[in-house]
Amino acid sequence: MLQKSEQEGNAPVVIPRGTVAPEQFISVVEVGAPDASQCVVTPVKEDGGPTDHAWCPVGTAFAPFVISRVVGFKSAYFSLGAFDPTNTRRFGGRTVKACMLLRGFWIDIDGGIYKWAKALADGKSTEGLYETAAMVWEAVKQFIKASGLNPTFIVESGSGGMHLYFILTTPISRDEWQGRAARLVELAVQHGLKIDAQCTTDAARIFRAPGSIHQKSGKVVQAHSLGVSPYTLEQWDKLTGFDPDAVLFKPKHSKAEPREGSINGEVLDNQYPPYSYKSAAQHCGAMRKAAEGNGRDTSYPVWLLAIRSAALSIEGEDYAHEISSGHHDYDYGETDKKLASLDGRPASCATWRNSYGAGGPCDTCEYGEF
Repeated sequence: MLQKSEQEGNAPVVIPRGTVAPEQFISVVEVGAPDASQCVVTPVKEDGGPTDHAWCPVGTAFAPFVISRVVGFKSAYFSLGAFDPTNTRRFGGRTVKACMLLRGFWIDIDGGIYKWAKALADGKSTEGLYETAAMVWEAVKQFIKASGLNPTFIVESGSGGMHLYFILTTPISRDEWQGRAARLVELAVQHGLKIDAQCTTDAARIFRAPGSIHQKSGKVVQAHSLGVSPYTLEQWDKLTGFDPDAVLFKPKHSKAEPREGSINGEVLDNQYPPYSYKSAAQHCGAMRKAAEGNGRDTSYPVWLLAIRSAALSIEGEDYAHEISSGHHDYDYGETDKKLASLDGRPASCATWRNSYGAGGPCDTCEYGEF
């Protein structure tokens, strides 16, 4: 097991190439902050979603805490972010706002026969999926070759999908992390890798823990290493072309005189004037498409942006429900819960564009500059 001094960057972390034991994986991704806590999340019922949070006590090593709760268990997850311990509780506290530090970045790639078959059976689009695990592996290899970004770890989820982890030598704050995560989405889109864009930019996201068992396939979640050590922040920024001083979106219209019906002029600040989702959607193809058919064909990442933007608009949460009600998975109570869990300002144009991916309505937008 790696010593804490190695994790903090006092000595280089050497990760052997090949399959990695769960203990070593967790040791490397541990934030190790003296005033923040990571968690393990499991279902209350075997066939339910992950809601039961076990928070690692501050000052306690995360690896043994995780291993005793995930190895050999079905549907066990962990957080890569560390959260404010004053906000934690058994069934909550894992919010973006409460996330204090993160140890790296991630990409979630959906694929495999289980999800592909389910999408077809449910009449859903397979546009964001890879049909087989072999196709996922090939897509990842092509992305690594094209981008030059070697993951610290590659984790097979057990269903055919895959998670890529790019670990840093030292943790960074959520403010430092957010723009860099968005840049990673841009690179994935640029190189044609199908990913869950919302997942990559969600600081509160949890992932299947290596050593746990996928509840449907019965396969063990496995971590692999390419022999790549964690990145310094300087190395990461150079590889990804991230400029900490750059602005992802520069509006054409000044803040002093925002264009009526447009959210472009104000979405990057915490303060923004009242706006109408319906009115903005007359100019914004991304917002308009998300609301078409009351969300009948809206993907999950886009839906999250749409309901948050609708809830903050003058139309309010009732309209957020209205533009969700056409989807076959719509549930009033679950939508209410999701709305309550979201925070932050309305989405920027860059965020809308990343969530749609290549070929989306933002590609032909006449108002935005990227």
